[in-house]
Amino acid sequence: MLNITTIANFNPFVPEIFDAEDVKLLFEGCSLQTFNKKDIIFFAGDENASIHYLKKGTVKHYVIHPSGKSIISSYAKEGSLLGITSISGDYTLPIYCVAATKCSLLKCSIGTFQDRLAQYNLERKFYERLCGLLSSSIYNHAIEDSDSKADLVYSLRRKGLTQQDIADLLHLSRGHISRICQQINNRPGSAKNK
Repeated sequence: MLNITTIANFNPFVPEIFDAEDVKLLFEGCSLQTFNKKDIIFFAGDENASIHYLKKGTVKHYVIHPSGKSIISSYAKEGSLLGITSISGDYTLPIYCVAATKCSLLKCSIGTFQDRLAQYNLERKFYERLCGLLSSSIYNHAIEDSDSKADLVYSLRRKGLTQQDIADLLHLSRGHISRICQQINNRPGSAKNK
C-alpha cells in the first residue's frame, strides 16, 4: 500500500490538479456538502473512504503535535482535493480539517474516484502530481528509508505504471526502481514467495 500518511502531515491536499472539465467528469453526480466557518470537516482518526473537491472556500488542516497541541499545517484553497491519504487504502485520517470560511465540497467515494480516473484517462495526471508533491517538498525525506520507498513503488506498480514511469516520476534511475522491485519480490509473503 502507498504510505502517504506522512504527506498529510505536511500537505494533506492536492492543490488545483484538475481543470473544470476534469472536475465535472470526476465528480458528476457526487454529493455536495456545505460547511459554515469553524465547522469540522474531518476529525483526526476518522474513517474516510472519500475524496473531496473543495469547490468554494478555504479549509485549515491541523496536525496533532506529540504534546497534544493542535498546529495548523496548511490551508486548502478552492480547487484542492482533500482526503488523498484514503487513496492508499488507509482510510484513517491523520489530520483534522476545519472550515476557515463557508465552504462547499463535492464528495466522491474512493472507488468511484479511482474508476473515473481510469475511465477518463486521468490516472497519470493525478499520480504525476502526487509524485511531484512527494519529490518536491519536505516530506520527500520521509520516503528515504527503503521500506517506505518500496511501499510507494509497489503501490505505483499496482496502478499500472512501468518501472521507467516510476523512475521518471521520482527522479530516480530505472536501475534503482528495478532494485526496489526486486526487494519487494524478496519480501516474505510476496506473491513471488508464496
